[in-house]
Amino acid sequence: MLREDLQELEDIYTDCKESSSEEEVNENTRESYEGICDEVKNKLSSLIGITRGHLKEVRQAFKHSNIKGRRVILQKYADVTVGKKTDAFAKSIQAKSCFSSVVNSVDTELAQAAYQISGGNGETPRPDDRRIIDLSIWSSMNTWPFTKTEQHDGTLHALLIRSEARILKYVNENKPKLGRGLTSAAIDWISEIKHYKGHLGARVTTSRSQQAGRRSTLLRLSSASQKDVRHKFNYLTIKIHFKNRDVSMSIGEDGDGTNDEDEEDDATDSLQTAVFVVVKVDDELRCEYIAYELTNGGKKFFKLTTITL
Repeated sequence: MLREDLQELEDIYTDCKESSSEEEVNENTRESYEGICDEVKNKLSSLIGITRGHLKEVRQAFKHSNIKGRRVILQKYADVTVGKKTDAFAKSIQAKSCFSSVVNSVDTELAQAAYQISGGNGETPRPDDRRIIDLSIWSSMNTWPFTKTEQHDGTLHALLIRSEARILKYVNENKPKLGRGLTSAAIDWISEIKHYKGHLGARVTTSRSQQAGRRSTLLRLSSASQKDVRHKFNYLTIKIHFKNRDVSMSIGEDGDGTNDEDEEDDATDSLQTAVFVVVKVDDELRCEYIAYELTNGGKKFFKLTTITL
């Protein structure tokens, strides 16, 4: 049935497209045909987005249950919840997909996902769950985080820094009546870093949890002088996946994502995923990138960075 409905939409679109180009068609009819074509494209784009969004949830659930052998719960605490509430890896994921070529559409997905992961739509993550927004950008024409008129130097560092600013702006949009941004309860849930500085010292850094895998972004707080002392804390994770888009970035010989004049042979890799966290420092929210995944010649490269808070 669905296949037949989609075929009918395609047939209508084809007929209108062909008819609108015929010379004998009057202007009013041509405008009508073009309007129908635009509507069909918009409806199909919306339908594909909804379908891909649900498919993403199912894929994540299947990965964690079938491949990793973990318990998975759907549509109760978030789109996908992984693990028992006592598991170190327990997490709730809000899965989003953006198919639009409009940069602000990505911002809207972030703002709405932040509200949803806050429990705004009735699905509230368990208190000890790691909270994750997992967003895929599918349009090859979408230039997020840069607008089409913004200039940048083509480095990974520039993209990550601009992403931090946009993520923080829209995740912290604070428009609960519109279903956008973290709620006050969700902001309260994020740990205040200054409360850890009494026993960790002034320089608090992040490090991968000792209970996590090599590619995990499960973080703990550490002292700059005592790396083996690690404390659990609450933070919001945002994963951005760049699909069907060649985001080629110069990363430099030292991998810092900056362009140095002395580096003539900068390596150019294609960015696949960037991971960010929203933390709270001195009652202010901050967004920091913590990891990224690149591909070069079919090989994948994953790097987790350390941040000082």
